[in-house]
Order: sequence, then structure tokens, then C-alpha cells
Amino acid sequence: MFALGLGSRRQFRLESDSEAFVANLNAQAGSALETAPHDDTLAYYLEPLSPEPFEELPARVAERLIRRKALDRWRLFGSHLVAVDGTRQLFYRKRHCSYCLTQKAPNGETL
Repeated sequence: MFALGLGSRRQFRLESDSEAFVANLNAQAGSALETAPHDDTLAYYLEPLSPEPFEELPARVAERLIRRKALDRWRLFGSHLVAVDGTRQLFYRKRHCSYCLTQKAPNGETL
């Protein structure tokens, strides 16, 4: 769910019900599934696994894409660009400076 940018298991269930999702899953996994696994099945399978191997996954995916030259058309002056989304990584309860962005929390608090 995290890799797909989905916010909930319910959303995963809705997204994974499409033919395009199953086709992409089969292409990526080299499988021939007719339907995608249910989110409860995935949770049951992944729950006992250690998270450490998954921490390396983004870097390994990027390395593979670079090695296969899949990102070459987006190079800038011969280098690969890296975009990092730091949203919600650092925030203050009070406005830090005049350049800070603000956000209203569900409880009405301004962050």
C-alpha cells in the first residue's frame, strides 16, 4: 500500500480490483494471476517478515532503473535528478518563520 501511495487497505482493495492492476502486477512479478491477492492475505503474509530487507528496496529499484537506462530521458546536464518529498517529516506547533507553510489538523490545531 505504501509503495502505491494508497492511504488504506480499503483503498488498496478498490484499486486492486481493476484489470490494469492485475496486468501490471503480473508484468512486475512475472506471474499469471487472474485476480490480485486480497489485502488481508497480503497483510497475513507480510506480518511476520522483518522490515529491514524492505528498507533497501527504494535504492535497489532506483539502481535498476538507472542501470536499464529507463530514466535517461529525464537527465539534467547528464545527471539524474532526485526528488524527495519531505512532507510531514518536520513540523512545528507554532509558526517557525514567515516562510513556513501552515496546515489545519483535523482537531483545528494549526501546524
